Formats: sequence, C-alpha cells, structure tokens
Amino acid sequence: DPELAATYINRGGVQTELGEYARAVEDFNRALGIDPKLAKAYFGRGLAHQKRGDFDQTLADWERGIEIEGTTQIFWWQSVLKGKGRYIGAIDGEYDPETEAALKACARDPACFP
Repeated sequence: DPELAATYINRGGVQTELGEYARAVEDFNRALGIDPKLAKAYFGRGLAHQKRGDFDQTLADWERGIEIEGTTQIFWWQSVLKGKGRYIGAIDGEYDPETEAALKACARDPACFP
C-alpha cells in the first residue's frame, strides 16, 4: 500500500525532527518493507542514522537511494550539496569522484543537515 509507506516516511521524518532516531529508523524500515525501492525512505533513514552518529550506515542508505533512482537522485544531491557550499562540480547527474566525495563528507557531518 503506497499510502501506508508514505505515512511511515512522513512519521519517520517527524520522529527524526523530535530526536527519536531509533523510532524514525523503525518507521523508515516499515516503509521499505512495503516498497524497498523508496529512495526517499533511504534518505530519511540515512538522516536518522547520521543524527545517531552511524555515518557508515548513513552513506550506505544514501548511496542505495542513488542506486534506485540513478541520475534523478544524483542531480538532487548535486543541487543540494552545491546549495550548501559543499560541492563545486557540475550539476550533471554523473556520480563522479567529486560528487562521491561531497556525499561522503556530508554523511559524516551532522551539520550538513541540521
């Protein structure tokens, strides 16, 4: 049920905002249990992991989102990271070494998404 998955994603986002990171991860896991190709759920779960200090899992989740959505997700990341002053490369949808380095640095820095 896509609506139920969306509800879990939204609730996971709220749980993250409230600092309830373990509950947020549970909600994102539930959404992914319904549809394992929800890149938005991988982003949210990665963010919750980041806030918990689990930076390796953060990067793994964010890279999984890229695997699922490909160029669309890469364009999004390049735009977001450029807007945060964390990426100086082209916004071209290529997962090149500059993009990968910027994503890894962001994953390891909770200030990237305060």
